Amino acid sequence: MTSLHRFSPLRSGIAIALAAVMALPVLAPATAEAAKDELITTTARGRTEDVQDVPAAIAVISQNDIEALGIERVGDFVNLVPGVTLVDAAEVGDTQINIRGINGARDAENSVALVIDGILMTNPAAVNREYTNLQQIEIMKGPQGALYGRNAAAGAIIITTQQPGEEFSVKARASVAEDSTYLLLGNMSGPIGDNWGWS
Repeated sequence: MTSLHRFSPLRSGIAIALAAVMALPVLAPATAEAAKDELITTTARGRTEDVQDVPAAIAVISQNDIEALGIERVGDFVNLVPGVTLVDAAEVGDTQINIRGINGARDAENSVALVIDGILMTNPAAVNREYTNLQQIEIMKGPQGALYGRNAAAGAIIITTQQPGEEFSVKARASVAEDSTYLLLGNMSGPIGDNWGWS
């Protein structure tokens, strides 16, 4: 005597889900291997080094992450890092960055150093500026006065923009909003000879 077993859709679904879960540990080592090969470097201390070798609390946002998340200004990435917040006020000059709850007084210089391509930006309005050519963002938590001076009691944000490449490139973005508001952002770069470039 032969019997014919029918599998209900519920049993079939459970069997497929169980098989998929059992296959996950096989995939995990390959993913971990790929993540181990990716080296994250920082220049926050004035030289290129592995972020794991830096004796400071540091968060690095790479160019791939910048492009994937559409980061164009400080407010776009500050809230992605634990312990870092941005306090917007009615006036542009009153924008404050807080790292671990430490911030400067209103209408005073910020206690977080904002360094763009090695230049300290003491004007708080630089926080609200939009950037079209970001390469890497580094956020150092805790006092960084030895490296970045008086404006780094709470920490430092180091922004590196893209260096000119071997080919001419143009990036542009335009937007229109209510109340006759228009925005046009752009960046151009290119080579000058073999060893020089402009941006």
